[in-house]
Amino acid sequence: MMIPALFTVWALHMAVMLSPGVNTLLVSQMAASGQTRSVRWAVLGICTATLVWASAAVLGLHTVFTAFPDMQRVLQLVGGLYLLHVAVRLWRSSTQTGKVSAQAPVLSASAAYRLGLMTNFTNPKAVLFLPAFFPPPCPQILT
Repeated sequence: MMIPALFTVWALHMAVMLSPGVNTLLVSQMAASGQTRSVRWAVLGICTATLVWASAAVLGLHTVFTAFPDMQRVLQLVGGLYLLHVAVRLWRSSTQTGKVSAQAPVLSASAAYRLGLMTNFTNPKAVLFLPAFFPPPCPQILT
């Protein structure tokens, strides 16, 4: 009975890992433009947000979303709008110069950290992926 569940988790993990997410795109874009120091801070922000999402999943994010389903929809909507905002900014920057600029402005450490943090906080993929590994606690154990 345990093998099908593990296979399902493995298959989900593989599907998610095969598709690059916004975190990968952010780090790749920053690294390609030579912002090594900024990339480190952005990755730290991404890791911080992942720690928050994993903690929320362990503490029962599923339970919260079950109790307040509108909260999950709002979070997904905000994440989608943020991704559209990033896409529009990238599109506008590429049409202004005729091509995507390889020399993006260098971000300060705090700006890069905030960018990584907000990119992962608004990433719907993280919200869906982490609870698969940290299911809510079993009610029988808690009583």
